[in-house]
Amino acid sequence: MIQKRKRGGADIEQPIKNNAVVNQTNIKTNGDNSFTNNIITYFNQTVKYVRENLIFTLFVLAITITYFYFVFFVPVGGLLDDEAELMCDSFNDCPDGQKSLETTACGDDGCDEETCCIDIATCEDYDCGENTELNAGVECAGEECTVEECCSLNCNTFTDTCPTNTRLNTSNICEGNPCTQDDCCYDTISCGSYNFAGSAPTSLLNADGSFECPDGFSFNSAVICESEECSPTECCSRVIAEPNVCPADICPQDTHTQKSDFSDITCDDECSIDNCCDEIIDEDDVDDGDGDGGDDDGDGGDDVGGEGNKDDIPELNK
Repeated sequence: MIQKRKRGGADIEQPIKNNAVVNQTNIKTNGDNSFTNNIITYFNQTVKYVRENLIFTLFVLAITITYFYFVFFVPVGGLLDDEAELMCDSFNDCPDGQKSLETTACGDDGCDEETCCIDIATCEDYDCGENTELNAGVECAGEECTVEECCSLNCNTFTDTCPTNTRLNTSNICEGNPCTQDDCCYDTISCGSYNFAGSAPTSLLNADGSFECPDGFSFNSAVICESEECSPTECCSRVIAEPNVCPADICPQDTHTQKSDFSDITCDDECSIDNCCDEIIDEDDVDDGDGDGGDDDGDGGDDVGGEGNKDDIPELNK
């Protein structure tokens, strides 16, 4: 039987390996790699977030830059210089007849009467000129009044045309310069559509508020009023009774003729024949001097039928 020879120093004690050193080295290497990986991961996530929220990111970045600019680069005093300057609008001790000029700076010595107070200027004596109205009660902002403060144009300066169913009121005062249709043109109104409540005397208003002209007047509902308000004078006209005149057929044709002023005759009451007509006189019935008891020349003779002498008969005195 052949025996195999054993090799190797199986019986020799082997040195024990120090695994602790190897483990420490692996731990260090693995730790370094983990930190780096975390940085890379965070960076990648940040880039991804920026891409997905670009507008918001830029907004936050701008706010941050602005904040750091004012905190670290702008002196505090530079921001407060203008605000620190004291103005006269805070000075309220001006005497009667004066006021504080708000736009004036007080200066280094502070606000006082000499610096801040001016005489109150008014438009009372301002000369506005033609086609303007004086704003007499206005107090001017500065030491001197201006035309813009004191004068308003009236609608005499309005050169445009008012629209249909509107009318120009030249006495209106314009809000600005130039005058506009809104300033000068108003809707026409008739007496029939106007509400007199509040403008007419209460004696002309019925219990329901409707308007009624006084006795002897009639209401003209179709009249267009001259302004934006109607007045009783415009809407009420006096009722004039038709005068009594001579009827055309009042004079009997056989016995009377119309008087010479027939068309102008008016009567207090109903006209009569005596008012309007002259009686026709027949010449044959007039005394010619040969009548009974008369003289040859007709002197002293009576007219026929006792109507009197010819001087009393108009038709014969022609």
